[in-house]
Amino acid sequence: MADEHFDALTQLRDRLVVERRNLVQDLLSDSFADTETRHETIGHFMGLQQFIDTVERALGHEVSLTQNRGPAPGQTQFRPFS
Repeated sequence: MADEHFDALTQLRDRLVVERRNLVQDLLSDSFADTETRHETIGHFMGLQQFIDTVERALGHEVSLTQNRGPAPGQTQFRPFS
């Protein structure tokens, strides 16, 4: 289940990054006739970037949970001597 969740978050992040790239491409083109539309797109870009950052933090949290989980039931975790 944890792997499926991690994969879903990764796919979401990848889709968001593609959307962000498309927004930047639109901003750099001359497709915006008015300043208001450009400002709305910039606002959308900023919100999208914040969402990407949030998904990245969630991915990092999932990794930390996996690393801190310890051995599976019935397995022995060997630690080197200090």
